[in-house]
Amino acid sequence: MKEYIFLNIGSTGINLAQSYWHLFCLEHGISPNDGEPDLLCLPKDDDNSHVIFRETKTIPYGPIKYTPRSVFVGEQSEIDSIRAGSCKNLFPAESLIDCPSECGGVYSKSYMLKVQLEKTIEQMRKETELADSIEGFMLFNSIGGGLGSGFTNALLEQLGDSFGKTQKAGFNFYPVYDISSKPHQVINSILALAKMQDLLNLSFVLDNSALARMCTNQLERESASFKDMNSIATLFLSQLTCSMRNDGALNTSLSEMESNLVPYPTIHNIVSSMAPLYPAQKVLENDLLVTDITLKLFEQASFMQNIDINQGKYMACAVVYQGDIVPKDVGHGISRIKTSRTIQFVDWCPTGFKCGINYQTMHEQIPDIMDIKRVKRGALMLGNSSSYREFPKMFVQMSEDINALKIFKKDFECIEESDYDVALEQLKAKVSDYTEIEAETVEDEGQTEEH
Repeated sequence: MKEYIFLNIGSTGINLAQSYWHLFCLEHGISPNDGEPDLLCLPKDDDNSHVIFRETKTIPYGPIKYTPRSVFVGEQSEIDSIRAGSCKNLFPAESLIDCPSECGGVYSKSYMLKVQLEKTIEQMRKETELADSIEGFMLFNSIGGGLGSGFTNALLEQLGDSFGKTQKAGFNFYPVYDISSKPHQVINSILALAKMQDLLNLSFVLDNSALARMCTNQLERESASFKDMNSIATLFLSQLTCSMRNDGALNTSLSEMESNLVPYPTIHNIVSSMAPLYPAQKVLENDLLVTDITLKLFEQASFMQNIDINQGKYMACAVVYQGDIVPKDVGHGISRIKTSRTIQFVDWCPTGFKCGINYQTMHEQIPDIMDIKRVKRGALMLGNSSSYREFPKMFVQMSEDINALKIFKKDFECIEESDYDVALEQLKAKVSDYTEIEAETVEDEGQTEEH
């Protein structure tokens, strides 16, 4: 089994990391406080914790400690939040890299952080040397933030040079945009996305406006907090990586995910949904049946993207079930989706469903602080849909509503205005790419392959 290194960049990546590493520790019988084995938890036969943790010893013949294969890059206050948090003894000091606060949330300033970039690459080299065989890197960032956009792109470029074709998956958070008070987020996002299309193998789209909607509608919160949104994203990541960290039947590696979901190298933006999701105090008479869970997966309310998924067509779709699941019930659930015609596939991939089951108990180790209901069974859907084009289309529209030239002259002195124009054209081309792929027929596909 190959290992993964997690890169957590900016406030979004760092805050999420503290949540998901806490849960990962609990799921693998490790104390989040110090990384030592929890003696109350018996090791599982199918546990592959070494995929994301490495074993260390503080002293010879001392107790084993599990250290996350992870690197953090953020402003001083963000790094300090780790040092003072519940997992403060879990991460080694050298994995925490702080950046000057004068980056100011601007792409160009964080793109030029050469010293921090060198430190990050050096720490990643150390992590790869301590692993048997690195399968890939997982990056967590907000495309609207300065570090999440500029530094992330600079890092991705360097990763390509330093680590060749090692898989790179981005967990890219799209902020709730307020172009009147935060126009920089729009420019950061446009510059970030235009480059990331060529630098990532997979991009999992996590839309903050959709996560906020799930908090209020499904978790029944009066208002959405970042803690609640991070809890949803943490569950998503737990289910996504379950088959990598335990014996699984589908998507057991990043390369397998890419093979299952990406028909063309740059058409790699993945939409997702998760079901069921309840507040902890919810009283359930019975757990949902597998068919009900499957149907719920394809309801708009279950998607972590605030776009109309039904306005596009799927090029690929993977449904991963977890918990108390019987294969016969999975077949019945997928049949219901196919006959209901609630989703459409492109003509050249009419039966694009791939299904798998992870038999690990669902949500058994959810900490009380997350305030989410533990259930016996659930599912995660990963899809490559042409509906993603609504995001680049949105950015192009927002670019027309801000005074980009004035902002560039003031805060983006390291970036040429022509670079911004090129980035905009790349996003417009991305919209066209998705539209053409959606309209492509089997005959067109055959002609393309012949050429």
